[in-house]
Amino acid sequence: MKEEATIQLAGFSLCTAGSIARLVSGRLYTNGAGMLLYLSPAVPVIELSRSEDYAEEVVVETLDHLSGLVMPHVPQLLKAGYQSYPFITLDDEWQRRFVTTVHEIRRREEAAGGQHEVVAKIAMLRREELIMELLLLMLGQTPAVATNTTTRQQAVASRFLQSLGEKYLTRRTVAYYADEAGLSPRHFSQLVSRQTGRTPMEWIALVTVSHAKRLLLGPDMQVKAVADILGFPEQFTFRKYFKTHTGLSPSEYRKRREMNYS
Repeated sequence: MKEEATIQLAGFSLCTAGSIARLVSGRLYTNGAGMLLYLSPAVPVIELSRSEDYAEEVVVETLDHLSGLVMPHVPQLLKAGYQSYPFITLDDEWQRRFVTTVHEIRRREEAAGGQHEVVAKIAMLRREELIMELLLLMLGQTPAVATNTTTRQQAVASRFLQSLGEKYLTRRTVAYYADEAGLSPRHFSQLVSRQTGRTPMEWIALVTVSHAKRLLLGPDMQVKAVADILGFPEQFTFRKYFKTHTGLSPSEYRKRREMNYS
């Protein structure tokens, strides 16, 4: 199990319906159908929320298999600014091609059932081919990102969102992030609010509650276990926090979602 946890994957996620809000490299993006996201351990992605009708198709492969194919293109990706904007929009033809290929790969893998080495190899090669085709497509479409136009205020807000994505399980006070930025909590809050449209406290709550919602929908996930994962000292504190920001208790939220999908 420990070895599996260290496996790093890279590839692409295509939104096929609905919309999704994410923090990508510390920046907020909302993407709809046709938007393709490059997935890589080098690009931190945190999901904040998704619409009820959100759907996606994903193709990923281990970095061990892709490294020799992808590494020669990394300098071009960095120059193109993929860490700042790792998205492109696929036209209808490419969307159909992506979905069809992913389904084909899935059928091959299911047919192999982990037993037929040749079929599994073909599926892996098809994944690698699709990922490389998309990578080259991204290199051709991603505009270069200027590196000298970011203001200090934008940099502070971006670093806050990046730090929040890494530390929200243990750090949920505005004072902590303000201290990181070398600013007073009041000045820090005003700056982040102007740059992002939300206060730091609103961001902290949004990220924490979004994670809580996903955990609560997990099979056999107890409320106490969710509270423990999110770093709350006790179940009561988590319940109060969740209800303050959603208007529902964790149990009420879970029941309502189950009713919507029943």
